[in-house]
Amino acid sequence: MHGFFDGYITRQRTLKMFVHQYELAIRDKHEKELEAEYRSKGFQIVCESMFKWEEQAIQCYTHTMHEYFKTQLRKLYHCEVSSPDDHQVVPGVEKFIISDYSVVKNDRNPVEYTVEYIPIGNYFSCNCKWFESRGILY
Repeated sequence: MHGFFDGYITRQRTLKMFVHQYELAIRDKHEKELEAEYRSKGFQIVCESMFKWEEQAIQCYTHTMHEYFKTQLRKLYHCEVSSPDDHQVVPGVEKFIISDYSVVKNDRNPVEYTVEYIPIGNYFSCNCKWFESRGILY
């Protein structure tokens, strides 16, 4: 949130000024999204993988967001997915461990992320919190 309002709001502003600046920030954000969507319509994005979900991502994301998505997709080549012993301790919640070998800790073990998936409502959660904050799993 701090990065979003940076340049619009300071501690010295009154509540009235906050509301006005908030409206300006939202308007600017909306205009930037429309501009990015317009620019992305002129590009033909090509799938790098044979995954059906990459084709779906191409339909959903702007060109800029898809470039970011592709960077994250390439990192998957260095990951291993496993199910922990308590895979479905909670009924209806699937848990996975992602071991990222592109990033290793001091003890030479891969960085591990825990991802939970709830099929009802298509809910994902990861301990890195990238999906909740950026809309993409890290």
